[in-house]
Amino acid sequence: MIKISRPRRLFACGVFILRIAFSLNFGRVGNMPITKSTKKALRQSITRQKRNIKRKGAIKDITKKIKKLLAGNKKEEALGLIPKAYKAIDKATKRNVLKKNTANRRKSLLARITKK
Repeated sequence: MIKISRPRRLFACGVFILRIAFSLNFGRVGNMPITKSTKKALRQSITRQKRNIKRKGAIKDITKKIKKLLAGNKKEEALGLIPKAYKAIDKATKRNVLKKNTANRRKSLLARITKK
């Protein structure tokens, strides 16, 4: 994952940001946007992509914490983190970052590993 620090004056140097976005390619194929609306659509898409990556990362982090605690025989602490994990998964599902079945599978996995 490539992290880019966003300049403070986004609109003053909007073309510059768009050029950076396309030079890094952000997983997209195609030419530079020409019209105002496509430039805005690109900005929106990049913002949403960052937000979605952040949400997925939150789920991964909390799942890793739970697994680590269970490996260290700290079951009660792990059980305390389960509601936070469920909340993160449900939020991601609500915002269409994860599909319903994927979310249910992840919650089921957490329930299974904490039950042991």
